[in-house]
Amino acid sequence: ATSEGEGKGTARMVDEPPDQPKPTIVSNAEFNINWWVSGESLLACKDPKMAEKEDKESGLVRGGTAVAAVSPVDLMAKVDISGELKADLMKELGDKKVKIRGEALQKVQAILASAKIIQPSLGELPEALKWTLWDSNKNLVVTTLGIISSLATAMGSDCSKFSKAFIPRVLRVLADSKPQVRQAAISCLNAWHAEITLVPFIEQEFISSALTTKSSILKMELLTWLEDKLPTAGELPPKLS
Repeated sequence: ATSEGEGKGTARMVDEPPDQPKPTIVSNAEFNINWWVSGESLLACKDPKMAEKEDKESGLVRGGTAVAAVSPVDLMAKVDISGELKADLMKELGDKKVKIRGEALQKVQAILASAKIIQPSLGELPEALKWTLWDSNKNLVVTTLGIISSLATAMGSDCSKFSKAFIPRVLRVLADSKPQVRQAAISCLNAWHAEITLVPFIEQEFISSALTTKSSILKMELLTWLEDKLPTAGELPPKLS
C-alpha cells in the first residue's frame, strides 16, 4: 500500500505482511513464554541475590500476583472530554481524504494535551480510531498509536475499561512491514502495560488470540515483548495457573 492510499468513503486498512523471522527466535521465545504460563517465573533462573535485588527495585513480591502500582493520575481530578468528541470529529477520522483524517487526529491530540488527565468517557472514539490505526498512510498509523498511548496514561488504571477496544487492534499492528510502525505499537503496549500490568493481556486472551495469526513477524515482535515483561510479571492469578 502507498503512503497516500485512499479508500472509498473511509480510510483504507492494510493486510498482514508475509515477513518470516528466523524460526529459532520464535521457538526460543515460545519456550520461555510457556515456561512462565505453566507457573515458573523466569526469575528462577537468575542468581538468588541478584533476583532479590531486582525484586526490591521493581516492587515485585516473589510468589505473588502482579498488581499495578497506584498511578498519580488516579489520585488527581480528571477532565470529562466526552463533550469535545463530537460526531463530526468521529466522522472525519474515517474520511476518504488523508488530509482530513490527519487533521482529525491533530484535533484529538489537542484535546488530550489540553485536558492532560481524563475521565474514562471516550464516546465513539475507540471505534473511530480503528480507521486510522489500520490506515494505509503509515504516518497516520504512528500518530494514532501515540494517541492510544496517551489515552492510557491520561486515564491511569481506568484505561482498563477500554483494553478490549484497543489492545487487540494494537497487537495486530505488530504485523506491519515497517519497523517504525511496529516500534510505535510496542511503545503503545508499554504504555498500557504500565497502567494495567500483564495480567489482563493473558486473562482476556489478547496474547493467545494474537498468536493465532499467520504473521510470523507479529509473533516474533509479541513474544520478544513478552520476554521483556515476564521477569517482573510475578505469577498469574490462581484461576489462570
